[in-house]
Order: sequence, then C-alpha cells, then structure tokens
Amino acid sequence: MSTPSRHWPIAWLIAVGLLIFVGPLAVGRIGLWGDNLIQNFPLRVLVGHIIDTGHFPLWNSYSVLGMPEFFNFESSVLSLPDLVSYAVPLEWAFTVALFVKLLIAPTGAYACARVFRWSRTAAFFAGASFCFSGAFASWVTWPVSDVAAWSGWVLAFAVLS
Repeated sequence: MSTPSRHWPIAWLIAVGLLIFVGPLAVGRIGLWGDNLIQNFPLRVLVGHIIDTGHFPLWNSYSVLGMPEFFNFESSVLSLPDLVSYAVPLEWAFTVALFVKLLIAPTGAYACARVFRWSRTAAFFAGASFCFSGAFASWVTWPVSDVAAWSGWVLAFAVLS
C-alpha cells in the first residue's frame, strides 16, 4: 500500500492549476476578456442552449448565412472539458471547462515525466511548468487548448506503447 507522501505531487499540481484562477475569481471574471467575450463565450452559450433543448449542435444558423457548428474547431463540442461543462448550469460552464483543462494538463505532464523515470519532484515541476507556460496559460480559455492539455498524456501513452 502506498503512503500518502507518494501522492503529494498530484495534489500540489491540482492546486497549482487552480492558482491561475485566484485573481480572476476574486474579481468574478474568469476568462472573459477580448475575443473570449465576443466569440468563445457566445459559442459556449449557443452550444449549451442547443444541448439543453435535447438537440445535437450540428449547425449554427446565427453565423452569416449559417455554418457547421459541430465541425467548427472553435466550438469544441465533444472535447472532454466541454462534455463535463454540460453537466453544470450554463453560467458556470465556461469556468468548469477551464478547471478541467487545468486538471488534465499538469497531471499529464507529470505522468509523462514519470514515464521518463524522472523523480517526483522533477515531474511536479514539469507539470507546473507546462500549466504556467505561456503557450498553454495564455490560450487556456480558447478551445485549441482542449487538445493541447492532453499532450502530456498522449506522449506518455505513446512512449509506453
């Protein structure tokens, strides 16, 4: 049986991932600035309403003359963070999706580092560094980060197979 001290990096990585939200939570605004306010949040609301009515979001008739919504990569209809966010009220969906991404990304980098036989401390710093890296943290509110969050897990499984 493992001792609790062996699992400290995972608990701390979850805390590190949530640290990104401390400031925005204090002022009550998470991820709603610039293009997110104009584009991503309205798409999230549209998809949420379509799913709440019991339909699958195939088409967005509100965009110009209409366009496919399911194949729109900026909607990320079936990504894991979005699938989890459909289970909460719509006003929390955007925030929940961000939380899920910030759980997947650092734990994946940690798992990948452990597959490479790094120490727990080094793997912790790999996870924290990935979570706070500019390439991920600056895009975390965008749907493209739904895929980037999985990169550590994908590399770990690729190495193991």
